[in-house]
Amino acid sequence: MFKASVEDLSSLLAQSRGRVQAAGRLSLQPGAPRLELDLSAGELVWGDFRAESLSIQNSPDSSATSFADLDVRATQVRAMDFMLDTIELDINTSPENQAIRLKAVSSNLDLSAQMSGQIQDSGDGLFAAGWAGELSALTLTESSRLALALQNPAPLSWSMSSAKIEAACLATDAASTLCAEGEWIQDERLTANVSLSRVPLSLAQPFLDTELEMTQTIDGELVWDSTADKPASGNAQFRLSPGEIRYPDDFDSLLKTGEGLMSFNLASGKLSEGRFDLPLPGMGNIDFDLNIPDVAEGVDATVDG
Repeated sequence: MFKASVEDLSSLLAQSRGRVQAAGRLSLQPGAPRLELDLSAGELVWGDFRAESLSIQNSPDSSATSFADLDVRATQVRAMDFMLDTIELDINTSPENQAIRLKAVSSNLDLSAQMSGQIQDSGDGLFAAGWAGELSALTLTESSRLALALQNPAPLSWSMSSAKIEAACLATDAASTLCAEGEWIQDERLTANVSLSRVPLSLAQPFLDTELEMTQTIDGELVWDSTADKPASGNAQFRLSPGEIRYPDDFDSLLKTGEGLMSFNLASGKLSEGRFDLPLPGMGNIDFDLNIPDVAEGVDATVDG
């Protein structure tokens, strides 16, 4: 059994503040470990992370064979400049399977996700253990309208020193898809591959802090690869469909755009090529091109831009 009451978190943790009260029971009995926790906290601050309230309680459906069944809820959560009204986590850790269900709400956006899998015990202690399973469900709704949903379960794994996700593809009812896969190995490698097909630019609107509507869609691909023994490399090319930028419920557009192109190429840690073309019908166009094939020859190298 344990109890804790902290009126000022800054006395225990640097760059933090808030109040915390907790009570629970922890048993490390071999073959049947168990954690029960009842925690409440308010006005939490830790670096750039803030939360008006946080509560962790045992799930009403808790199983006696599980290490922990916890319901986590946080309100008015801010990380950097991103704000969430509520975050809810349902965590179940039975010996055979560990499942996490997430629900996050921000303004007119709702995100829900579910993953399940098993702990991979390497025998080298708790911090060397890993987890492997799948992201089985993920949906994003905007103003009660489905924006993106996971098409098929995506293999997912992580540990303290690595993480990997394979072929996670999100789609909308308008045949738009966003697929991503990547891998991180501490002090060794980071790779990522993202492809988009007819993804509405309006999906980014809640993150841009603007009321303007954007009717364009994006197609393209991003590839990134960095390792410990060589500089990063990568390339991207995205095409923007013709469209309009306007205020909601206003049929008159503020700005019309033609088919745009954005691309870059990074080789050996250096940006060698970049391009941004955006026609503005009736106004002109934005045309930016950068090409640095090789600067190893110093003042004799060719530089175009």
